[in-house]
Amino acid sequence: MEVLTTNKLTELPAHDTGLEKSVLYCLIHEKNIQHKIYKLGVKDFYNSDNRRIFQELKKITDMGEAIIPDILPMSLKTDKVFLDIVTQTTLISGFDSYLKKLKEISDTRKMQKIAYEVTVKAKEELNPQEIRGWAISQFDAVRGFSDIEFQKQTEDVDTDLENVLNDTNLIAVKSGYPKLDKITRGFLKSSLNIIASAQGMGKTTFVLNLINNICHKQEKRVLFVSLEMDYKELHGKMISLISGVGFQRLIFENDTLTTEEWARVNNARAQISQYSLYRIGEAETRPVDIEDVVKDLKDIDIIFIDYLQLMNPNIYANNIREKITELSKELKMLARKTQIPIVAISSINRDYSKREDKKPRISDLRESGQIEYDAGTVLLLHRECKFRDAEDENPAEFEKKAELLVAKNRFGEDNLIIDFYFEGARGRFVEMQKEGQGRSKFYEQEHKTKEKEYRDFSN
Repeated sequence: MEVLTTNKLTELPAHDTGLEKSVLYCLIHEKNIQHKIYKLGVKDFYNSDNRRIFQELKKITDMGEAIIPDILPMSLKTDKVFLDIVTQTTLISGFDSYLKKLKEISDTRKMQKIAYEVTVKAKEELNPQEIRGWAISQFDAVRGFSDIEFQKQTEDVDTDLENVLNDTNLIAVKSGYPKLDKITRGFLKSSLNIIASAQGMGKTTFVLNLINNICHKQEKRVLFVSLEMDYKELHGKMISLISGVGFQRLIFENDTLTTEEWARVNNARAQISQYSLYRIGEAETRPVDIEDVVKDLKDIDIIFIDYLQLMNPNIYANNIREKITELSKELKMLARKTQIPIVAISSINRDYSKREDKKPRISDLRESGQIEYDAGTVLLLHRECKFRDAEDENPAEFEKKAELLVAKNRFGEDNLIIDFYFEGARGRFVEMQKEGQGRSKFYEQEHKTKEKEYRDFSN
């Protein structure tokens, strides 16, 4: 029987005190390598005395000064440990190899500590998924040593840039909405993007429109993490969007559908079957679970999450604010690690409805300012009809007005509004394309051509 011994420490963690002194010796005696002190941290030194000396040397370099043995503070020059270090015999030419080896030992020691804490968490009977997520995030944080070849890196980056200049699709997935793509350039790879609104504005429906645009027109591979609606409901909404048959009729009144409507429904089902659309999320899902799925599926182009507040982070959080803060960081890291854009739906504080101006602001994002910091793009969905009556406007037209506020756009202009036409029964968002076109004229034209578009939309 295999037995885990966890009640006593059988040996010291990985360390090499002599190597630590050799690294410090080189930093003290060779001015030309002192800039490399930034590669080291206090935890890279196991011995407490060596840690103390390192901290004193770091204070000097942090002030922009060189470490010169003859003019160091008297308290340091008379320190016995410091004297032992500066009087030893060490080859300065070996510094780079000393540094690399010290970082490797330091990383090994960090991983030993993580492994021990995993055992402790298991002893405390924490949720295995929670332990797994925590451990993976901790191991990922152990970056290892990298001595960058700057010339090679520059050449590689320049080649990447040339490829991007020739084809911007290499760095972004387009939304399929011309005005939105012109403003944001699409969802950039390795970026975290937020689509937010209060309840009932149509966030999920808007995302389904994005997914349809991306899967159908661009033939991209999409991972949809659905934490709010089950797959059947989402599939029905997608069919309704494409076929033009209202969702309620499709689900609850399908016995009244005409032959032509059934043909459109079946055509929509056939179209969706050709999409590279993958769904997860009915079980509890964390960022680490998404990463596992991405590795299995390979070549995923974009990830949608519906929605942020229903997801749990890899690391346990004490309250909702900590949870969202950690989630935002983890999703941003996941996007950068996988080089895949992530688009997450988020709710916003309902209190903004008490303002005279009912349009949401980026500060209304719920729970955490960390989302605003991490996101490359923040889009806020707004429908004025949810807050007031039509007044002097046509009620039918007023009900269909929607606005998308580009509240943050890291690589372009923000604080812009894009007008949309929203057809609730079908779950369709249409971007108003023509500059200066009157809204009434637009909606009238939309109404007249609706049936034709129903037939042509899936082509």
